[in-house]
Amino acid sequence: MTLTREQKSIEELKQELQQARSYLVELHAQLDDINLRWKPALEMEYALKIGVWETECAKADLCARRMKRMCELAQARVNRGQAIDWDAIDLHLDAELEEWIAGVNACVASLQEHMDQRAAMGFLSAADAHELKMLHRKLVKRLHPDLNPENPEAHRYFALVQAAYENGDLAFLRSLDVATAGLDARGSEGEEDEDALHIDIELALAQVAFMEERIEREKSAKPYVYKDLLKDPVWVESKVAPLRARVEELRGIEQAYRQRIEVLKGAENGR
Repeated sequence: MTLTREQKSIEELKQELQQARSYLVELHAQLDDINLRWKPALEMEYALKIGVWETECAKADLCARRMKRMCELAQARVNRGQAIDWDAIDLHLDAELEEWIAGVNACVASLQEHMDQRAAMGFLSAADAHELKMLHRKLVKRLHPDLNPENPEAHRYFALVQAAYENGDLAFLRSLDVATAGLDARGSEGEEDEDALHIDIELALAQVAFMEERIEREKSAKPYVYKDLLKDPVWVESKVAPLRARVEELRGIEQAYRQRIEVLKGAENGR
C-alpha cells in the first residue's frame, strides 16, 4: 500500500528523492547515448549504405535536367535562325539551375563529410565500447549540472565528458574519471524540511516525465528508427534498388540529350 504524504518519514522522502534523481541521471545518460553516439553513427551508416545512392541520383537528375534545357535553348536559337552561343547557354543554365546545383553540392559535401569521418574514426573493441559507456554513465552521475547547480568546475568537466564520449575517446574519459574523483554529487546535508522534500520530489518526477518523453521522441524519429533496419541487407537493398535504377534511367536521358546536342553542333558546323 502506498503511504500518504503524512505517513512518510523524512528518511523515506529522502530515499524517494534519491531514487527519482538517480533515475533522472540514467535518463540523461540514455539521451546522451542516443544524441552523441547512436545518431551520428546511424547518420554515417545510412549515408554510406543508402545516402551515397541518393547523392548519385541527385547528381544524375541535375545532369539530365541541364542537358535537356541546353538542348531546348539551343534548338530555340536554331528555330529562330540564330547562331548558338554555347558559352551564353552555359551561363544561363548556371543561373537557372542555381538552386538545384546548390542542393546537389550540399548532398555531395554531406556524403564526403561522412566518408571522412568513417576514414578518420578508430574502432573500439567490444570491451572498450562497454567501458566507454559505463564510464560515461558514471561521470554523468558525478558531474551532471542538474546535480551540481552551484559547481562551475563540475559543469566544465561535464562538457569535456560529453565531447570525449561523442568522439569515443576512452583514454580521455579515464583521465577525467581520475581528475574528478573528488567531485561526486552529494545530497543535501543536515535535516530537510518535509514540504521542501515533497516539492523536490515533484520537480524531479516532472523532469523524469519530460526526459522520458524526449527519449521516446528521439527513438521514433530519424535516424534512430533505422537502428535495426540498417542491419537488414534486404531492407537496405529495397531502398537502394530503386535509386540505382533511377540513376541508370537519368543517365540514359542525359546521354540521349547529349547526342541531340552533338547533332545540333554538327549541323551548325556544316553550315
